[in-house]
Amino acid sequence: MNKFVLKIWDNEAKKCTFYAVCKEDSRTCETDKFFKKYNAIAEYKKPTQELLSFVLDSIGEDHGAVDMLFNRFENEVVGLPNQGKANLGEITLFFPNFPLRLYALRVNNHSNLVVLFNGGIKSALTNQASKDLNLK
Repeated sequence: MNKFVLKIWDNEAKKCTFYAVCKEDSRTCETDKFFKKYNAIAEYKKPTQELLSFVLDSIGEDHGAVDMLFNRFENEVVGLPNQGKANLGEITLFFPNFPLRLYALRVNNHSNLVVLFNGGIKSALTNQASKDLNLK
């Protein structure tokens, strides 16, 4: 049986503290595995960096975990980045046909606490049909 623990992933942002899920016997959390894996694949390097910037900058520094950025519901979690256009002041965040999903959970609908999981490649119209996401 796998046991998991929550560890602080980033607590230096102004608007949000991020936690990550780690297998109890692993030195690397699931979120770091996700970013390391897809950053190493040339085709996904740019989207990986865009997603990391979205998490750290847009959520962590600028807006927090607001409803507009957490609107891609996937059962009990949310897929990042957001779905559709998010107009936040002078900034519009829009990720049409974005190839990656990172799963997250906003803790008790607080805009300042987020648990990050793992994710994968969105290769089909639905996550269930995407072979890299259907088990996540």
